[in-house]
Formats: sequence, structure tokens, C-alpha cells
Amino acid sequence: MLGSSSSFPVSTSTTRYHVFLSFRGEDTRKNFISHLYAALQRKRIQAYIDERAQKGEEISPALQTAIEESKIYVLVFSENYASSTWCLKELTMILNCKKRYGRDVIPVFYKVDPSTVRKQEERYKEAFEEHEQLFKDDMEKVQGWKDALTEAAGLSGWDSNVIRSENTLVEGIVEDIMRKLNLYSISYDPGTIGIEKHIESIQLLMHFESSDIRIIGIWGMGGIGKTTISEQIYHTFTMQFDSRSLVLDTQEKIKRDGIDAVRKKYMPELLNEVPSLKGMRILIILDDVTDSVQLKQLLGRCDSFGQGSRIIITSRDKQVLKNAGADDI
Repeated sequence: MLGSSSSFPVSTSTTRYHVFLSFRGEDTRKNFISHLYAALQRKRIQAYIDERAQKGEEISPALQTAIEESKIYVLVFSENYASSTWCLKELTMILNCKKRYGRDVIPVFYKVDPSTVRKQEERYKEAFEEHEQLFKDDMEKVQGWKDALTEAAGLSGWDSNVIRSENTLVEGIVEDIMRKLNLYSISYDPGTIGIEKHIESIQLLMHFESSDIRIIGIWGMGGIGKTTISEQIYHTFTMQFDSRSLVLDTQEKIKRDGIDAVRKKYMPELLNEVPSLKGMRILIILDDVTDSVQLKQLLGRCDSFGQGSRIIITSRDKQVLKNAGADDI
């Protein structure tokens, strides 16, 4: 990875996607981008990718919205990136969101030198000579694109000329995104008094350094915020696990649909197209459990989960958590 960043992301706009991928389709769609997108999907990272071939000059309102509603931007600079005015307009919007919301931008230099992008040399220089002819009546726009490339190429990023194995490069980028998403998720609802203290306490009980399968119980009377805490735990620590599932109002769902139906809903989420959870570090949160017998039926054998897995259960009945074998309550 090139350089480092200590800035803490502060997003004040509603977000829908974890990652927005910006790239020149003709250069990378069928190779690098397809591998990166598949790796993000395997980690349950919601990435926006424009499936359409980039035609025309204007960016659609839907694409503008996707940029606005993404937490992290990955800019894949390839040889012909600058030849696309579409890409350059997309880049400008992304950097505006970076400034406005404090979001992360991760440049990836795919078979192109960072200095070539930063200084607009070689094919980038040729591309801008064409843009200057086409937009000779609006040179301010062209200069804005140049400035955007210079700014983006100066950010901490990834260079395929340094990491020559494409698989290793993809893995590094995905891990970088996961680390940044963990920073995003540690942002508490200011309207929920004391939730930060609760999350920190539960984080200590989760013992992330331990490879044991641990069960953590959250006990308290109705209406004190167990569900809110459960949701925040899920979003805060989700990226530290290979797979995860959150079941809210568990007792109500069992009463309405039956145990088998509830289990059939969350198990596919955990499996995520893999045959077994044995080697997977998973997070399951079951909120509002009232019956320890039903709980055991719902969970099945905990040793079928991978090492380092965590099961979090909330209940109004402390005995239910004890019967479930909670390591800490």
C-alpha cells in the first residue's frame, strides 16, 4: 500500500453502499474489476458497479445518487481512464463527496504509474490534448479534471506495478476497505445515551484475540435498549467476521413462523453459498430470546461454527442466558 492515512471518516449523508467502484470499463471490467467485485461480494461488502457500458456524456441521476450514497470510493486508474469524460466527471463528483462528507477515496493504479496519472503524462497527456480541442470554449472544466487527477493520484493507494500478483492486490484492497468500514461503523447514535459505553464493554467480552467460540449474553428488562445495542454491535463489528446474521425480535418470529422457518432464513445468510460453516468465523446475534430449549434448537451445534465465532443473545430472562452456556452476561 502506498502511504498511509490517519484521518477518521465522518459521514453526514445517508449511505446505501459500502463501496463505489469507478473505472474505465474497456480497460478493466472483464478482468480486474470482475475479480475485485467478486471478492467484495464474498465478504458481504455492498459495492456499486455500473453494469452498463459507458455511453454518452452525461452521468445519470441514478449514478449521481449512488455516488452520494457510498461510504468509500475505489478509483481504478488504467491506461485509458482519462480518455473518458464520463470517468472524469465521476471522479470530480467523488472528490466533492470526499470534501463534503470526509469519506475515504482509495486510488488503484492498474498497469499505470502513479506519476503518469498525477502529472498527466503519456496516454493521459494525449487524452487531455483531445479534451482541450473538444472543450476549447470551456477550458476551466478541463483544468478541473486535471486538478482532480492530480489530487486523487496523490492519495494513499495501491500500485499493480508493486504488487504484481492480481490476487494479492485484490486481497489487499478488500482488507483495506474492511478496515475503513470498521472505522465508519464505530459511530453511535447521539440520541442513545450511554450506548458507546455499552458497546465498549461488550467489545471487551468478545475477546477477539481468542480463537474459542464464545457466547455473550445481554440481559435486562424490556425497553432499556437491548435491541438498539444489538443492532449497533452488528454494524460495528460485522467486518471482523467471515459471515454474519442479525435476527431481531426472535421470539416473535418463532411464535409467528416457527423455529424451522427462522433458522432457514438466517442460515443461508451465514453460509453465503459455501457448503459448511466449520472453517468460517461467524457472528450471530439473536435478539429477544425467551426459551432456552427453542434457542438450542435454533442454534444447533455451536461447534459446527469456525474458530473465533461469536454468538450474542439478548433476553429479559437471565436464566435463559445461563442455560445457553453464555461465557459472559
